[in-house]
Amino acid sequence: MVGLLLLALAAPPASDAAREEFLRYGEIVDVERLGQGVTGTRHATLHLHGVKHGAHVQTVDIQHRPMASFANFEPGFTDSFKYNIAAYEIDRMLGVGMSPVCVFRRFEGKSAAFCWWVDDVLMDEAKRRARRMQPPDRMRHSRQVWRMRIFDQLIYNTDRNQGNLLYDRDWNLWAIDHTRAFRVWPKLARERDVTHIDRDLLERLKALDRKRVEMRTGEWLSRQQIDGLFARRDLIVKRLEERVRKMGEAAVLFDWPREEQR
Repeated sequence: MVGLLLLALAAPPASDAAREEFLRYGEIVDVERLGQGVTGTRHATLHLHGVKHGAHVQTVDIQHRPMASFANFEPGFTDSFKYNIAAYEIDRMLGVGMSPVCVFRRFEGKSAAFCWWVDDVLMDEAKRRARRMQPPDRMRHSRQVWRMRIFDQLIYNTDRNQGNLLYDRDWNLWAIDHTRAFRVWPKLARERDVTHIDRDLLERLKALDRKRVEMRTGEWLSRQQIDGLFARRDLIVKRLEERVRKMGEAAVLFDWPREEQR
């Protein structure tokens, strides 16, 4: 009985609040560098209250660099750990549920984002396509992709790729690594991605409150970035409402099953 109790207590935290606490205060017991990218991404193993779990750590903070690369010119280019935290906050305000818990923390003398390491990952989107694997429930998968695309257009994510879309063992879709999001532009990067939306998310988009966004993301986003976010929100809502008028609700809107809410 005691052994079972200790096992239960050692289970990783499940709620957002408990995961935030774990990421902020867990002792760092191991660090591993991931890949060769310029963002300096690390995997850190943390320990707190008898639990060990991984964190995705990023310290990159490039502001207003004139060029992303010689091949990809972008005035005002930014790439920052801050946007992982802002994406998590906005994800939760909208109830999207695809961004892992992410908090601010100091790491090796630098400011950093510590994000919950997604549990039980089966594969990323690149491997899924390479293996030609289909999710067991294709309609559910489509709903998740539509929601992810709306979110990426809202935050103007310029670096969504097959390597930062993950599937866990239940085929939940997780969107990670938002360091190249939150451009200031009052336009949509890919308007054609705004095609379908669940009714709950549409209503939450319409009700998104500027003061609440500033309160939860003002430390990570500039006023211009928040201006851009709300301009894109309006464009997303406008495009969806136009599609409803032209095609009918059934072709654009759907209900998100309650049992799938995360």
